[in-house]
Amino acid sequence: MHLLKMTSSVLTLGLAIQASTVLGSIIAGPITSPINGHSYYFTSELTWPQAEAEAIALGGHLATIRSSAEDDWLLATFSPMTNRVGVHIGLNDIVTEGSWVWSSGEATSYLHWGPGEPNSFGNEDWGEMFVRDYNALHAGEWNDGSVNNCGIVEVVPEPYVSGYLALISLYFFRRRRRVS
Repeated sequence: MHLLKMTSSVLTLGLAIQASTVLGSIIAGPITSPINGHSYYFTSELTWPQAEAEAIALGGHLATIRSSAEDDWLLATFSPMTNRVGVHIGLNDIVTEGSWVWSSGEATSYLHWGPGEPNSFGNEDWGEMFVRDYNALHAGEWNDGSVNNCGIVEVVPEPYVSGYLALISLYFFRRRRRVS
Protein backbone atom coordinates (compact mmCIF):
# COMPACT_ATOMS: atom_id res chain seq x y z
CA MET A 1 0.00 0.00 0.00
CA HIS A 2 2.76 2.44 0.95
CA LEU A 3 4.68 1.53 -2.21
CA LEU A 4 1.64 2.46 -4.27
CA LYS A 5 1.26 5.77 -2.41
CA MET A 6 4.89 6.79 -2.96
CA THR A 7 4.88 5.61 -6.55
CA SER A 8 1.86 7.81 -7.13
CA SER A 9 3.64 10.75 -5.48
CA VAL A 10 6.73 10.15 -7.58
CA LEU A 11 4.65 10.12 -10.75
CA THR A 12 2.76 13.22 -9.61
CA LEU A 13 6.04 15.05 -9.18
CA GLY A 14 6.99 14.14 -12.73
CA LEU A 15 10.07 12.18 -11.74
CA ALA A 16 11.30 9.69 -14.31
CA ILE A 17 12.97 6.49 -13.18
CA GLN A 18 15.22 5.07 -15.85
CA ALA A 19 15.47 1.29 -15.73
CA SER A 20 19.16 1.41 -16.57
CA THR A 21 19.99 3.34 -13.39
CA VAL A 22 17.71 1.55 -10.93
CA LEU A 23 19.76 -0.33 -8.33
CA GLY A 24 23.00 0.75 -9.98
CA SER A 25 23.90 2.98 -7.07
CA ILE A 26 23.64 0.53 -4.14
CA ILE A 27 27.09 0.41 -2.55
CA ALA A 28 26.39 -1.53 0.67
CA GLY A 29 23.82 -3.88 2.08
CA PRO A 30 21.74 -5.56 3.03
CA ILE A 31 22.63 -4.87 6.65
CA THR A 32 20.10 -6.10 9.22
CA SER A 33 19.41 -3.83 12.17
CA PRO A 34 19.45 -5.42 15.63
CA ILE A 35 17.05 -2.64 16.68
CA ASN A 36 14.12 -3.60 14.45
CA GLY A 37 15.15 -6.52 12.17
CA HIS A 38 14.78 -4.37 9.03
CA SER A 39 17.25 -4.55 6.13
CA TYR A 40 19.22 -1.46 5.13
CA TYR A 41 21.18 -0.51 2.04
CA PHE A 42 23.41 2.47 1.28
CA THR A 43 23.37 4.37 -2.02
CA SER A 44 26.05 6.40 -3.71
CA GLU A 45 25.54 10.18 -4.01
CA LEU A 46 22.17 10.95 -5.60
CA THR A 47 19.42 13.52 -5.39
CA TRP A 48 16.78 12.66 -2.78
CA PRO A 49 14.21 11.65 -5.47
CA GLN A 50 16.78 9.39 -7.17
CA ALA A 51 17.66 7.75 -3.82
CA GLU A 52 13.96 7.21 -3.07
CA ALA A 53 13.52 5.63 -6.52
CA GLU A 54 16.37 3.22 -5.72
CA ALA A 55 14.68 2.42 -2.40
CA ILE A 56 11.36 1.70 -4.11
CA ALA A 57 13.14 -0.58 -6.61
CA LEU A 58 14.45 -2.56 -3.62
CA GLY A 59 10.96 -2.83 -2.14
CA GLY A 60 11.43 -0.14 0.51
CA HIS A 61 11.88 3.60 1.05
CA LEU A 62 14.53 5.91 2.36
CA ALA A 63 14.90 5.27 6.09
CA THR A 64 12.06 6.05 8.48
CA ILE A 65 13.52 6.72 11.92
CA ARG A 66 11.22 5.81 14.80
CA SER A 67 13.41 6.15 17.90
CA SER A 68 16.67 7.51 19.26
CA ALA A 69 18.05 3.94 19.40
CA GLU A 70 17.37 3.49 15.68
CA ASP A 71 18.81 6.96 14.98
CA ASP A 72 22.00 6.10 16.88
CA TRP A 73 22.37 2.72 15.13
CA LEU A 74 21.95 4.27 11.67
CA LEU A 75 24.56 6.94 12.50
CA ALA A 76 27.08 4.38 13.82
CA THR A 77 26.50 1.99 10.92
CA PHE A 78 26.48 4.35 7.94
CA SER A 79 28.68 7.33 8.89
CA PRO A 80 31.91 5.39 8.17
CA MET A 81 30.69 4.68 4.62
CA THR A 82 30.81 8.27 3.37
CA ASN A 83 32.93 11.39 3.53
CA ARG A 84 29.80 13.55 3.05
CA VAL A 85 28.45 15.69 5.90
CA GLY A 86 24.91 14.30 5.58
CA VAL A 87 22.94 11.35 4.23
CA HIS A 88 19.39 11.20 2.87
CA ILE A 89 16.62 9.85 5.11
CA GLY A 90 12.95 9.45 4.14
CA LEU A 91 11.67 12.66 5.72
CA ASN A 92 10.46 15.24 3.19
CA ASP A 93 8.09 18.16 2.62
CA ILE A 94 8.00 17.85 -1.17
CA VAL A 95 4.20 17.81 -1.45
CA THR A 96 3.39 20.55 1.09
CA GLU A 97 6.06 23.01 2.24
CA GLY A 98 6.54 22.74 6.00
CA SER A 99 4.56 19.50 6.33
CA TRP A 100 7.24 16.88 6.97
CA VAL A 101 6.26 13.28 6.23
CA TRP A 102 8.07 9.96 5.86
CA SER A 103 8.23 8.56 2.33
CA SER A 104 7.13 5.21 3.82
CA GLY A 105 3.80 6.78 4.79
CA GLU A 106 4.38 6.03 8.47
CA ALA A 107 3.32 8.53 11.12
CA THR A 108 5.94 11.04 12.21
CA SER A 109 6.40 10.12 15.87
CA TYR A 110 10.12 10.80 16.36
CA LEU A 111 12.09 13.84 15.17
CA HIS A 112 15.71 14.85 15.78
CA TRP A 113 16.08 18.21 14.05
CA GLY A 114 19.23 20.18 14.78
CA PRO A 115 18.96 23.67 16.34
CA GLY A 116 17.00 26.00 14.05
CA GLU A 117 15.97 23.20 11.67
CA PRO A 118 14.05 22.76 9.52
CA ASN A 119 14.63 26.28 8.28
CA SER A 120 13.54 25.92 4.63
CA PHE A 121 16.52 28.03 3.57
CA GLY A 122 16.23 28.16 -0.20
CA ASN A 123 14.46 25.15 -1.61
CA GLU A 124 15.18 22.49 1.02
CA ASP A 125 12.59 19.76 0.66
CA TRP A 126 14.21 16.62 1.97
CA GLY A 127 15.58 15.45 5.28
CA GLU A 128 19.16 14.51 5.88
CA MET A 129 20.96 13.14 8.90
CA PHE A 130 24.29 14.76 9.62
CA VAL A 131 26.95 12.08 10.00
CA ARG A 132 29.61 14.67 10.90
CA ASP A 133 29.49 17.85 12.94
CA TYR A 134 28.74 20.83 10.72
CA ASN A 135 28.49 24.44 11.90
CA ALA A 136 26.11 24.41 14.90
CA LEU A 137 24.78 20.95 14.05
CA HIS A 138 26.15 17.74 15.54
CA ALA A 139 26.42 14.26 14.06
CA GLY A 140 23.07 12.51 14.34
CA GLU A 141 20.99 15.68 14.14
CA TRP A 142 18.75 16.31 11.15
CA ASN A 143 18.66 19.11 8.63
CA ASP A 144 16.40 20.03 5.73
CA GLY A 145 18.54 19.94 2.63
CA SER A 146 18.61 20.04 -1.14
CA VAL A 147 22.05 18.68 -2.06
CA ASN A 148 23.09 15.30 -3.41
CA ASN A 149 23.96 12.80 -0.69
CA CYS A 150 24.30 9.12 -0.14
CA GLY A 151 21.04 7.59 1.05
CA ILE A 152 19.99 5.09 3.69
CA VAL A 153 17.41 2.69 2.25
CA GLU A 154 15.17 0.68 4.57
CA VAL A 155 13.31 -2.48 3.55
CA VAL A 156 10.74 -3.64 6.08
CA PRO A 157 10.04 -7.38 5.91
CA GLU A 158 6.41 -8.19 5.24
CA PRO A 159 4.96 -10.04 8.25
CA TYR A 160 3.20 -12.60 6.10
CA VAL A 161 6.42 -13.68 4.36
CA SER A 162 7.92 -15.43 7.41
CA GLY A 163 4.58 -17.08 8.21
CA TYR A 164 4.16 -18.18 4.60
CA LEU A 165 7.65 -19.67 4.52
CA ALA A 166 6.96 -21.51 7.79
CA LEU A 167 3.80 -23.05 6.29
CA ILE A 168 5.67 -24.16 3.16
CA SER A 169 8.42 -25.72 5.29
CA LEU A 170 5.84 -27.54 7.42
CA TYR A 171 4.09 -28.87 4.30
CA PHE A 172 7.29 -30.29 2.80
CA PHE A 173 8.45 -31.66 6.18
CA ARG A 174 5.16 -33.56 6.65
CA ARG A 175 5.16 -34.70 3.03
CA ARG A 176 8.71 -36.00 3.36
CA ARG A 177 7.78 -37.93 6.55
CA ARG A 178 4.87 -39.65 4.71
CA VAL A 179 7.14 -40.70 1.86
CA SER A 180 9.80 -42.19 4.17
